[in-house]
Amino acid sequence: MKIVFGTAISMPPYNPGKILHRIQYIIGLQRLGHEVYLLEELNPQWCVNKFGKTVSYKNSINRYIFQKIIKCFGIKEKAYQIQCEGETSFGPSRKAILAKLKEADLLINWSGHIKSDWILSAIKRRVYMDQDPVYTQLWYAEYGADLDFKNHDKFLSVGLNIGSADNSIPDCGVNCCLLYTSDAADDRTWVVVAGGGGGVVGGGGGGGG
Repeated sequence: MKIVFGTAISMPPYNPGKILHRIQYIIGLQRLGHEVYLLEELNPQWCVNKFGKTVSYKNSINRYIFQKIIKCFGIKEKAYQIQCEGETSFGPSRKAILAKLKEADLLINWSGHIKSDWILSAIKRRVYMDQDPVYTQLWYAEYGADLDFKNHDKFLSVGLNIGSADNSIPDCGVNCCLLYTSDAADDRTWVVVAGGGGGVVGGGGGGGG
């Protein structure tokens, strides 16, 4: 499968564990034989220098971190950093990115990071991956936050009791599949995703951060 993995790796504060947590999913999916693309949407307001002062994208630590990380993990040719308005920050042109998106079979959208309609509408199937269980559900149910669930076909969560009779956490009206992660003894880079039917529907990385 061609998979677009939408997440943020350059947002301050810089956290190596948080970045590795995300990158491991990409590595794991690659090792399962999938063609994986990393996509980060960057709000210009997030662009800061190493002292936390707002600067232009060109002079930002975000640009530096993104380029260093994708080079380190050997995914430079399949990693795109774009501004929310659609302007390419790092990688090919918007037209070229759009062509790649239309070829993709699946978008895995980490906590709904990817929000632009031109991206979401281009990809055949979209999965919302909830990595902040309880936080996500409470923001939606109690504060009315629009988390864009409606633009996704499936909802995955690492909160294994979400939607069960064992707790009172709201399921937000979505059919939640459970995301089971595990640290493999040798490389800590695999994960199994189990759906309501008990079958394996995907795979990725592992570990924490």
